[in-house]
Amino acid sequence: MAISELILAAVVRIGSNPRVFQPTPTPEEVFRFVEALTSQPKVRRIEPSPRHWSSETEAAARKARTGSKPLGVAAILGKHPHHRPARLKKSPAPLFHAIRQSVRQGLYEGYAWFVAAFRQAAEKLRAGDRSAAFPAGCFPPALPFVGG
Repeated sequence: MAISELILAAVVRIGSNPRVFQPTPTPEEVFRFVEALTSQPKVRRIEPSPRHWSSETEAAARKARTGSKPLGVAAILGKHPHHRPARLKKSPAPLFHAIRQSVRQGLYEGYAWFVAAFRQAAEKLRAGDRSAAFPAGCFPPALPFVGG
């Protein structure tokens, strides 16, 4: 699985923002999370290519040409929560949005690895092995209550 350096920077910025999380994690905690995420065997960091910046400039030019603007908080909050668009897309959205099919396939493989590792650890936990190692970033299932 590939994770962009831009995404990691956004995780740090958003993860340490007191308007987003209460209580707010310290920058050290957020960096430890990013390190735990990127230290997984099937994860690799990628940097934006020159094409990334041309895509950004094209999007900015299109925005200037069409005059389109983001909806904004007031418009989003003004919508009824059960509002449905007049026309729905016909095809289901992919589980992961990616620039190329090969990147999407890498995300599918990374997720499959994560699920397999979780299920294997959960099975060990159910069998009584309390030292079962779960993948980083997941929540192990609750242990059964034992009355005494």
